[in-house]
Amino acid sequence: MAMIAIFTEQSWTGWLKALLPLALIPLTTYLFTSLQCAFAIRAGGMPPIHPYSILFLGHSIAFLRDLGGFIEHLSTKYAPNTPVQVTFGSLSAYVITGSESLSTILRGSRTLTPKPFMARTMLTMFGTPQSAIPLYLEDDSGTGSKPLPGSNVPDNRRIYAHQHAAAHRFLTGDALRGLTERFMAFLSEDLQNLSVKLDEDGDGWFVGDDFYTFWKDRIFRAAVKALFGLKLLELNPSFGTDFWDYLDATPVLTRGLPRWMTPSAHAARDKILDSITKWHRVAREDSENARRGTEDPDWDKYWGSVWLKKRYQFGVETGLLDERARAAEDLALLTAANANAVVGAVWMTLHIFRGSAVKRQLEPDFQRATIPPSSDMQDKPVKLNLGPLVDSPLLQSIYAEVLRMYGAVLISRTPTESPLTLGRFITKKDRPILFSSHVAGNDERQWPKTHTARPLSEFWAERFLVQSSQQAAQVEDSDSPQQQQQQQRKISSGEERTCNGGSRFSMDGLAGAWIPYGGGTFMCPGRHFAKQEMIGAVAVFWAYFELEIVGKPEGWVPSAERVFYGLGVLPPGEKVPFRMRRIN
Repeated sequence: MAMIAIFTEQSWTGWLKALLPLALIPLTTYLFTSLQCAFAIRAGGMPPIHPYSILFLGHSIAFLRDLGGFIEHLSTKYAPNTPVQVTFGSLSAYVITGSESLSTILRGSRTLTPKPFMARTMLTMFGTPQSAIPLYLEDDSGTGSKPLPGSNVPDNRRIYAHQHAAAHRFLTGDALRGLTERFMAFLSEDLQNLSVKLDEDGDGWFVGDDFYTFWKDRIFRAAVKALFGLKLLELNPSFGTDFWDYLDATPVLTRGLPRWMTPSAHAARDKILDSITKWHRVAREDSENARRGTEDPDWDKYWGSVWLKKRYQFGVETGLLDERARAAEDLALLTAANANAVVGAVWMTLHIFRGSAVKRQLEPDFQRATIPPSSDMQDKPVKLNLGPLVDSPLLQSIYAEVLRMYGAVLISRTPTESPLTLGRFITKKDRPILFSSHVAGNDERQWPKTHTARPLSEFWAERFLVQSSQQAAQVEDSDSPQQQQQQQRKISSGEERTCNGGSRFSMDGLAGAWIPYGGGTFMCPGRHFAKQEMIGAVAVFWAYFELEIVGKPEGWVPSAERVFYGLGVLPPGEKVPFRMRRIN
């Protein structure tokens, strides 16, 4: 027994001596990277490396476990405008905060590009085949009508120029107005049918346990019909459910893990891509408008907006986008045009209807937007004029506040030709620079006093309203005589509508703070439709129903679901029990 005890004690001692050096590796790594970080902050030049303890993995675990918490920790630990290096195995990137650095990057020239980030997103999130990725990576021709000097990309593969031109053509002016009117008409028809059913069933009340699910599904269907036509939903009856299942899988998909490790997420993406592919085949083969060319109508039931048909035709002409890649292109558009705007519209509805004060302030705008029905249209869907709504200072402020508070997009730019200087630091060429719209929108150090009378941690419907007494001072503070003249002209002519005793909607001084759509050449081209979709959805709901949140204290709103941090507008993380009644 004594021999066994000695042997056991000696074995444990041997194991401890063998494991001690291994246990010291994380500590040594952390001390080394901490010293390196402290020296870089003091000396400038090379950006500091955020300390880590696990060799090879670096910050991978923290990044994957809680992306939002990790990014926000960096934003509070380091001074604004300090690029902080993070590492994920063999890959490294810089994370930045601060309006000065953000403005420098968003104003960046052709040497700053989102292409590597976009190509990876197309591959992981939207399922683009690897064979098509060169189309996104190798296009160095810019977004203008003429290729940049030195570019040899043929016209049929200038993907960014095509997307830029198409967005300008189909998402502005009369085309945008028509698209939004169709969306509101489809949504109004849906709510009209629901309201009639409620009246027939009883006293007009509808009770549910999750307002988010109820409202987002209806907005989504209306938006799909307006943009993609009727056939996509007719051919795929479960398309709405399938899309939100796919969207729930996107935080997993964006990690780029192989299919065998995340089979359910890949299956959700496969299902939605299969549905889009089926629609493409039917629209291509059966649409009577498929070959009209320049005579294409603005919208038909097969393709929806003529924009979708033009996108499909360009995809074929590239020679690089096969059937699956073209479906991935439309999945990217479907997600960009609907996911954020739909979720944002739900938040707007909740914040407007949760209390009577804001809703009462908006009554005149909603009433001005309602088109009185003719005698033969009494039982038809309500029609609304979007003009008074998108010009409403308070509605615009609520829209901007929703995106500020709940928008959490991770934006990327990569220097392609030379290192980039940011203040005292110089970032390396070909290394991505990441920044978060959520951090920018909630960093009080970067926001002007005119917008922080209430803490950025709380929702404030009037945050973007500026009192008329400040207008003259803001004209004087403008950056240039031209800007002063332009600002004065808007005030004098009444182009900027006022409310609440003369207050107006203002985004002055927020160039690097309010960035839910990114910025510069690659700013989200669908931002105008997203704004009108959000505001239009709220107006249509107001035309039909009163809303009450039940079982919660007055003014309650759900928390945000942070698992989607980095991908767009964060959805509610809690169910919202509600009841609503048709307005008689």
